[in-house]
Amino acid sequence: MNPVTSRRLVLVSLLGLLALATYRGNLSGDQGLSKRLWGVGMLGLMLSAAADFAPQLAGPFALLVLLGYATSGGEKAITNLLGKVSGGGSAGGTAITEQVRSTPPGTQVPTPTRPGTNP
Repeated sequence: MNPVTSRRLVLVSLLGLLALATYRGNLSGDQGLSKRLWGVGMLGLMLSAAADFAPQLAGPFALLVLLGYATSGGEKAITNLLGKVSGGGSAGGTAITEQVRSTPPGTQVPTPTRPGTNP
């Protein structure tokens, strides 16, 4: 596959993704339309760059992403992937969480800086 064909496949897939993202953004209230369009734009940027360097992979992968997004559960997989790439909060990062049980309400408690006993 040559780079021109790969770029066309990426463009067609992105137009389809934009149409689906706009349609789904108007239906559900879980995410804003701007987040969906931003995600499609970032994916388009990555696929466009990949179409220049690896046209044999980028074109078919763009069509595969479009077909996956059109299915019922494919949207969650892409959202999870983009969350991990962009460093979202629920993307599996390690955060120190600790519950304080014996402190009266309104008392300032220092947050732990490392695992184990902190001063």
